Amino acid sequence: FEQTTTQDGSLGPRQVKRLCRGHAYFLPDQFKVTASLDPETRRRGIYSAVVYNSRLTLTGRFAAPDLRQIGVTPNEILWAESRVVLCLSDVQGLRSAPEWSFAGTKAAWQPGTRWSELKQGLHSAVPQLSPRNEYNDFSITVELNGSGSLACVPLGRHSAVNISSPWPDPSFTGAYLPEKRSVSEKGFDAEWNLSHLARSIPQHWCDVDGDEDPKGHEFNACTVGVSLAHAVDSYRTMDRALKHGLLFLALVFTAFFVFEMSSVTPLSPLHYALVGAALSLFYLALLALSEFIGFNHAYLASAGAATLLITLYSSAILRSGRRALLILGELVMVYGYLFFVLQMQDYALLAGTLALFVALAAIMWVTRRGKSPGETGAETPNKASAP
Repeated sequence: FEQTTTQDGSLGPRQVKRLCRGHAYFLPDQFKVTASLDPETRRRGIYSAVVYNSRLTLTGRFAAPDLRQIGVTPNEILWAESRVVLCLSDVQGLRSAPEWSFAGTKAAWQPGTRWSELKQGLHSAVPQLSPRNEYNDFSITVELNGSGSLACVPLGRHSAVNISSPWPDPSFTGAYLPEKRSVSEKGFDAEWNLSHLARSIPQHWCDVDGDEDPKGHEFNACTVGVSLAHAVDSYRTMDRALKHGLLFLALVFTAFFVFEMSSVTPLSPLHYALVGAALSLFYLALLALSEFIGFNHAYLASAGAATLLITLYSSAILRSGRRALLILGELVMVYGYLFFVLQMQDYALLAGTLALFVALAAIMWVTRRGKSPGETGAETPNKASAP
């Protein structure tokens, strides 16, 4: 197209016309994405990752571009150089060359997008494009390998996205929640229906006259997708278990303190420190074993080892088998309740908080009457008065 500018010359201002070349971008009028994911968990050593094979069908329609909105005429458009751009976050995930057709005519892809904002992807010449075409339908089939999550940008004036998979624990990500979704042990199916008014990216733009292309982060900010990560893995469960560590210390130390109050032989700070160390080793053993034998078996082994260690030690320092059995019963109850809490995903925090309140109330009830500093449990004879 021609661009007229004013320049200062020796004879005064003059108008200069020059030919300019720019790029006009148009997004689809209708855009539909149908994706099916086939997930698989792969392991390397003690670590695991969720990978998937996916098949995406992209269909839609381009409306005839309104060239008046970008300030050019149909005669100024280089129709033969028009192209379709398919942007991908990682082209290495392509299993094969995508199949695609435009207005019923198939075309081949070339590497790269030839667009500075989103460089990774493919581009293809648009066959049989002319200003006489009012609507142009397209269809693209893409087979991708990926890991962890899948996301796409709803680019149409009206966009419909459907993602399904046999994965039972999806986490829907992106800027928009699905309009419809169904999740069960057999998998999930989610559907989005979006308008272009719900995003910050325009339907068309031109990179001349000072206009700027939408940036890559603007596209990333309006994605819809799903994450296939485990809802609660062993590390997250371990983190939740650590948040209830106060419950363990409070209950066990209170039991030892009550026994100390009613005993002739006092306990030393070393005794409390060793019991606390045994309670702390439970978490370390749980983390180490869960990487090899799974969380449930690791919990059983770690809790059993910590309970046995503390029970045998309390039998020696408290000098009473009955009191050691009471400690045993308390540990079994606390470890059992903690395991029950960790299996709850929605009410775990509520159940743990309730347990802390009950434990605090029990501690306050048991210790409501303590010995005075000079009380030993037996009456001392009165001293004779001085003459």
